[in-house]
Amino acid sequence: MDERALAVKRCVSDIEVADFVALDLEFSGLFLDAAKSGKVLSYEDYFAKCAESVPKFLALQLGICCAQQRKENNGGETDRSGWDLRTHQLDLWPSEHRVFSVDLQSLRFLRSHGFDFNAFLEKAHPYQRLQKSATSATPKPLGAAQVMAALRTAQVPLVVHNGLLDLLHLYDKFLGDLPEDFEDFGKAWLEHFPLTFDTRFVAQEGRLQVFKHPGGLSLQTLFTHLRASSSLQLRSPEPTSQGASHSAGYDAYVTAAVFLMEMDAWLRFDRKKSEAPAEAPAEAAAEAPAEAPSQATTLETETVEMAVQPTPGEEDEGWQPARKRARKARAPALSDPSLLENHKICRRFHNKIALVNTSPGFFVMGPPKG
Repeated sequence: MDERALAVKRCVSDIEVADFVALDLEFSGLFLDAAKSGKVLSYEDYFAKCAESVPKFLALQLGICCAQQRKENNGGETDRSGWDLRTHQLDLWPSEHRVFSVDLQSLRFLRSHGFDFNAFLEKAHPYQRLQKSATSATPKPLGAAQVMAALRTAQVPLVVHNGLLDLLHLYDKFLGDLPEDFEDFGKAWLEHFPLTFDTRFVAQEGRLQVFKHPGGLSLQTLFTHLRASSSLQLRSPEPTSQGASHSAGYDAYVTAAVFLMEMDAWLRFDRKKSEAPAEAPAEAAAEAPAEAPSQATTLETETVEMAVQPTPGEEDEGWQPARKRARKARAPALSDPSLLENHKICRRFHNKIALVNTSPGFFVMGPPKG
């Protein structure tokens, strides 16, 4: 078995046991009309712009990150904070003869982030469009198309970041001609993949209240912000996960990690709201000690400040703050992968894709799964 076939086989094996799969693509260009007008488009006009451009450009590289929850015994209790993230990266080459467009600025951008065009030309995985429905008589897909066939069979949740172009390219390269409008595309996509999340949309919805993040919503910015407070244990044995941003494998890995941290934070936020005691009357609130932290505050604080009296013999400067005392690590709120499909918080993000510089700022592909 050659190196490319073995890479596909490993990827398919990981998809078959994954709880969800994150995807990312790199392209030979974004839009035929690359000029930035700054004009806010309707999402119908934006879709038309995308649908005109996507068939003209190649998808050069596909990143796949397969996430599986790791359940471990920890002192007689089941630790559900661990996740294995297995990353795969495939350069792509169409099996059929193609004349395609290239944006030189996009190529320079990819090259500056380590894209190896020599390896792409020599070792890219062939692909072709899948048959709409597979039967025993259907020819086996070639190369990277086997990965898409495995995703379609597995029916696991798919995760992207600001991923409309990724979804359009995947549909155009592996499934069929793009439908004419957003609504038809959403229906067509959901026929193959019934549940998709977009981490940028999840971040948009909880930017300040849930994530306490006034900064940008780029993938790397979210990753840096969220991991500073996450209690999830993410393990990835592949070197790709330590690679450079804007390689498809690394970005797929970061997308999976951001998604896990986002969902855990959202579920924690929902749990905190449901467990919060009813507000006390104004009189009782006025009599309560001002320095006493609420239970909810204590749960959400990584450390607790304590006040102590000065030690005899020391200069009396009043009450002094003691060193911070670390509290016990929090149990994850994302305790089971089934929550991604069934919990009310997670369902609010089903099949909603972020849109930038459009009005509205997201696209609903279809109803929540189930």
